[in-house]
Amino acid sequence: MFIEHMICSQELELFDLNDNKTLAFLETLVHISNSYGSVHKYLCLAICIIGSIANSVHLAVLTRPIMRQSAVNRLLSLVAVCDILTMISYTIFTLRFGFAVDLSDPPLGYALHWIVFLLIHVVCSIALHTITLYTSVATAYVRYKALKTVSSKWNRSEAAL
Repeated sequence: MFIEHMICSQELELFDLNDNKTLAFLETLVHISNSYGSVHKYLCLAICIIGSIANSVHLAVLTRPIMRQSAVNRLLSLVAVCDILTMISYTIFTLRFGFAVDLSDPPLGYALHWIVFLLIHVVCSIALHTITLYTSVATAYVRYKALKTVSSKWNRSEAAL
């Protein structure tokens, strides 16, 4: 049974392991996790490639001279750049740690340059996601302020600088 390995004996029990419904639920979660784990790297790679292409098109449109005059478009361009960088990093991560690993005989360790990449990938992914979230909030704020009047200062390109 998978469940005994999930809970430490020194910790407080989170689940009643004597209840058959709880055991069935936990086993279902483990089954779903194992099933998804086998397709995750393929889905991730497809999403990263398609997302990078789509964000590149988005960036190409939003950085045209006429489009750069809008503060919202500049903020959306920043979101696209952050997303592209995140997806490129995650593509490299998936290729190395998802496809280039023999799951029947996993390595005992990795070369130092891959560990450094992994550290940079984690820190940059978190930072880029955070920038994207704050930029989305800033975009919503600019849109909210710009809706009040057509000649609002928030509609000018200087607002995004």
